[in-house]
Amino acid sequence: MCSSRSKSADSFEKETLEALPGRSDAQPVEVKKITDPEDTASHFVLGHSAQRRLKEESMVSSAKKRVLAAAALGKSIEKGVFKRAACAIGGVPAL
Repeated sequence: MCSSRSKSADSFEKETLEALPGRSDAQPVEVKKITDPEDTASHFVLGHSAQRRLKEESMVSSAKKRVLAAAALGKSIEKGVFKRAACAIGGVPAL
């Protein structure tokens, strides 16, 4: 069963977006109003902008860095790197 969101995503890709009036050429926003496929009395406003795309890419990049750092930390813990370092720094008991 498809969710309303995935149905909207399909519609988003099929629809032609129009430039939002009043925006500068340097920061355009494209929008499209579509009818909810499950409730014809409701509508969605779909939008796209280059600035939003850059923000999303930055958020994904930051999340990837955090995941990779956590994985590296996990490997270091498995190897016992932190246990040895903790003992060397004042005899803190290892976990």
